[in-house]
Amino acid sequence: MSLSFLAPSRTVLLITDDALLIFSVTARGVRLVDTVPWAVDNFEANVAAVVSKECGGKPVLILNDMVEQHYRKERIPKVSVMDKANVLQRKLMVAFPNYPVRAALPLKEKTGKGDKALPGSVYIFAAVPDTDPFKKTMGAARRSLAPIAGFCLLPVEAAGMVKILAKKLTKGKDKSKWTVFIGQHQSGGLRQVVVKNGELALTRMTPIVESDDDPAKWVADVSQEFKATMSYLGRFGYDVSDGLNVILISNPSVGEMMEEAIDTPCHYYNLTSQDAAQLLGMSLGRQDHLGYADILHIAWSGRKASF
Repeated sequence: MSLSFLAPSRTVLLITDDALLIFSVTARGVRLVDTVPWAVDNFEANVAAVVSKECGGKPVLILNDMVEQHYRKERIPKVSVMDKANVLQRKLMVAFPNYPVRAALPLKEKTGKGDKALPGSVYIFAAVPDTDPFKKTMGAARRSLAPIAGFCLLPVEAAGMVKILAKKLTKGKDKSKWTVFIGQHQSGGLRQVVVKNGELALTRMTPIVESDDDPAKWVADVSQEFKATMSYLGRFGYDVSDGLNVILISNPSVGEMMEEAIDTPCHYYNLTSQDAAQLLGMSLGRQDHLGYADILHIAWSGRKASF
């Protein structure tokens, strides 16, 4: 039996800069139930009604995909198990004093190498502002009376997906340290998620042309944003000898054009969202547009057992 059929059914609330997107995620597929602009009258009541009635009151996962997400890497000094939680919370508060919505994710990497390694653990600290969309979404979720499964940042949850995709595409033989996952969302933004040794290293969300109806313009925009990402990676320690995978979610025609536009040495893979879902053992159900990546993120995060 496919693992997809063992996955939980959830309602996913995708927070974007323009609107709240409400998805129903089941073993059979993903369905966009409604799109609710932030300025609509009676926002909380309307969203709560959709969650409780049209989505059947399933557990709610809130997935943040807004541009404003803040990340930094921090080292926590070696302390006793009893003190570690308190030290972590204090450093989080110092790192993001103006962002009450914050959390820390432990990484496997070490600070320094060999004899220069420092004691302690490395974390990604993350925070989002306490914005009106955040407040409205949380208010609507509570009002629906549906269980809240979690509040998550899309790039953080996507890191594991990117790691598995790279392993599947290379059949586990590739030793590249870095993978850049590129996908446009239906809201128009281009989300890039970069992992190093399977862990989140960088993410960027940038505006590009709304669709690939003009293929040349779309490829020009995406290739420019990819080059910008690669310039950032140099500051994160990227070297050509490390190896690089590039995974682009798009329609095949523009995917072929994009391959020609990339001049960075890499292993290049172009997939539709349906192709990627099959590699991940998931069902998206019927989808009209297979060149967008947000539906893939919804399917992946919506079915996770833990976040």
